[in-house]
Amino acid sequence: MGKKKIKAITLVGFWKKINKIAPSYVNSSQSEADDLGISTLLEEINNSNIPESIAQNFLTPYLYKQKGNVVFIRDDVGNNGKVSKYDEETCTMYIDIIEFYKYIAMFNAAAAELEGNLDIKDDFNNYRQLSFMKAISKLPVPYFFYITTLQRIAVVNDVVSVENKEGGYIKSNVSFYLSTLWAFKEFERFYLTAQHRNVRADFGIIWHEGQWVQDTRTRGYA
Repeated sequence: MGKKKIKAITLVGFWKKINKIAPSYVNSSQSEADDLGISTLLEEINNSNIPESIAQNFLTPYLYKQKGNVVFIRDDVGNNGKVSKYDEETCTMYIDIIEFYKYIAMFNAAAAELEGNLDIKDDFNNYRQLSFMKAISKLPVPYFFYITTLQRIAVVNDVVSVENKEGGYIKSNVSFYLSTLWAFKEFERFYLTAQHRNVRADFGIIWHEGQWVQDTRTRGYA
């Protein structure tokens, strides 16, 4: 017997509900938060076709093992502040809706952080990361459900490892930037195939990653 669909829901509508509930949840005690409708929202989204759609387009193609699953959660203990986590045994990607709210807030705050810190350019890696976050924050928020899924895949599949001088691979110390960049580029490819349009052109995203490979103080930043 198939899974019962409670009612149709879109990612846009889902995000609107998260954005309405999350601020009170973050600032509430656990007992108060239980009354805010988190459980109902999770039941609604997990019984819609959205998890299956995300898994089919952004999870299963990269696993090469079996059909993947996506489940939206609110885990106050087990996620350790991560917006997503992956269970290899069950091939399941878990996305925490409250941590997702905080994740989006980081992207939205990137521009202000750049403008408010005169010494930011002294830390190239941080400056690059914030500049990239500012650039892609122009994307509609629902697309970041795809970005965070792909970002976790980048970590799981060691996409964020870099080659050392001896030819081996080590974990990068700039994994957030590299995993987000990879996720964005994979989403960009999907968008072109699905929409037959360029996501950078559609949303005015200007980012030339080749100009941010290393700190080039002598010729300035990109």
